[in-house]
Amino acid sequence: MTKNILVIAYHFDPSPWIGARRWSKFSACLKQEGLNVHVLTTTDPSLQNQPLNLDVPRKEIPRKYPEILDRTPKGLLDKIRYRIALSAVQRQLPGSFYDRTGGMQSEWIAALWECIEEWNIDTIIASGAPFSLLYYAALVKEKRPEINLVIDLRDPWTWGTIYGMDNLSPDRLKIEQERELFTISQADIFTVPVDAMKQHLSEKYPEFLKKVKCLPHAFDPSELQIPVRTHDHCKMWVYYGTINKEIEEPLRAICLVLSQNPDIRWDIFTGKPEYLHIFEEYGVADQVHFQPVIPSDELFKKLSEYDLFMCPWPDYAADFITTKFIELFASRLPVIHVGKSGILSNFIAENRLGITSMPTEFAQTFGECLNRESAFPDYNSDFDVQPWSYPGETRQLLDWISKI
Repeated sequence: MTKNILVIAYHFDPSPWIGARRWSKFSACLKQEGLNVHVLTTTDPSLQNQPLNLDVPRKEIPRKYPEILDRTPKGLLDKIRYRIALSAVQRQLPGSFYDRTGGMQSEWIAALWECIEEWNIDTIIASGAPFSLLYYAALVKEKRPEINLVIDLRDPWTWGTIYGMDNLSPDRLKIEQERELFTISQADIFTVPVDAMKQHLSEKYPEFLKKVKCLPHAFDPSELQIPVRTHDHCKMWVYYGTINKEIEEPLRAICLVLSQNPDIRWDIFTGKPEYLHIFEEYGVADQVHFQPVIPSDELFKKLSEYDLFMCPWPDYAADFITTKFIELFASRLPVIHVGKSGILSNFIAENRLGITSMPTEFAQTFGECLNRESAFPDYNSDFDVQPWSYPGETRQLLDWISKI
């Protein structure tokens, strides 16, 4: 019977990153279910003065990945430093050189054994990216097969694009593919947040079909306050979270609309302002207001001040319904999705939770919103989000673990 759980995650409470939020929330729910939860994570220097929200035993490993590789270089000196750091990492790592914990196998595995012995761990839950964390957990499982291993793959591994996999040499990609295969072979349960990833893995590894489960992104019912909305207006926009790569086309379509409607304001809550040159190019920099990341409970209260969530979305994530969308659906804030059609856009349209548009059609689509008496006349305020709550998803996870 599962009693002592070790959660492994690169980001964890109080970090605002999605990966941190996902397993901080699940860990809190596991603790509420009466389990002993422990955490192995990294030390984030930027959060040293922030209080922890979750009181669980934890160990931290110092980060070694060059900080400059985590951001877009600005200016000549930054670009030189970036190239030097990237070259050094490429020489050090045999597989992906964008893996933040690559090259730290000895440190992580030593810490894993220490946690197992000190806390009598019977179940490990490892979440990635970074994908090497999943591989390290699988190596430990190989030595201790009696320990339950849950691998939580939040993003595509070898078939993805957001961690530079599509730019790897054949030899480097082969190493990542071998690690992916080894990891899923060792896992007792292999969770992914969206059905598209489950389908891909089930087709790629039919021999492991029964292991692959969909553990969707979820929301915390205690944080959300559902306001009464009229859904009539569309001139106060908000976006929160990481600004994705490869959104130039949808962002330009949005900026064109902004330039034609100077009374629209767009607040963006994020840790890293991006694409400033595009806002300046379209002359809309004064309409776009970057805001610092704030605690989720404060953010959800502020959502009542906005008319819609403006979402330029990358093609590579067209089939991903991420955490922020579940939270937005729960808060009854309409979503305007600008990007390639896929599972996400179909879900929004079929459930009447906002508007979806290809970039080339966005000016016309938004113009219709402006000209209607009510911007979102068919918005589905009765959409049931309870199946995506953290408590409900936690109970499902525990049911899977109980059947290992």
